[in-house]
Amino acid sequence: MKPEISPQTRSILITLGVILFVLLVALFKTSSAQRGWLRLRSVSEQVAASKAAGNALVVYFHSPGCSSCARVQTALEQVYPEFESDIVLLDVDVTNQSERSFVETSGVITTPTLLFISHDGRESLFVGEISTAQLRAELLALTGGRP
Repeated sequence: MKPEISPQTRSILITLGVILFVLLVALFKTSSAQRGWLRLRSVSEQVAASKAAGNALVVYFHSPGCSSCARVQTALEQVYPEFESDIVLLDVDVTNQSERSFVETSGVITTPTLLFISHDGRESLFVGEISTAQLRAELLALTGGRP
């Protein structure tokens, strides 16, 4: 024989379930926005907006299964936190077809590639692996020498 759940208990359980669902959705949306899982704007739109605002940017072009990309990612994880208040970092998976046009117009032909864009819009590409020391130097140059 099944125990009977009162209508009041059932209502409380349903309400708690809905609240938990809403909290999980909010947590996922916040995490995805911070990690770039869900992009509401294309990278080209984000670059244009950042340039218009006078922000320095680094656009990291990579591809799945690229061992050199993994090493560049490690360098970024080590160095970028010092600069995150002054430099916008955007991540582009070159296999994502929705970003194909931006990849091509950026001049990217292989991964890993870093596109450095200064506050005044000057652009430079760095192709291949980059050491943490080289990356730090590039980011210092973008910020005018301050981390």
